[in-house]
Amino acid sequence: MWSIRRLAVNGLGTGATPDILNFYRNGTQNQPVWQLNGNSWGVTFGRSELVLMPGEQLMAVSLGSMTSTAQISVTGEAVEVPALMIGRLL
Repeated sequence: MWSIRRLAVNGLGTGATPDILNFYRNGTQNQPVWQLNGNSWGVTFGRSELVLMPGEQLMAVSLGSMTSTAQISVTGEAVEVPALMIGRLL
């Protein structure tokens, strides 16, 4: 299991209509769990705010067209424990 603690994105376009990156759990058919943009490019989470169970994945997908021509990178930090030790994350 993973407890996502920080997400940050670099290279998105800024300004009045910044580039937007949505984060989804297990595909885009679900609602986004978070959104970052060129003006608000980082976020931190508490211990149990964004937990990924075994087999789940976190996806980053752009919303609309991107104005940036720079390389876009996503970084983050997470705490990992075996699923039987979920209490350690919470």
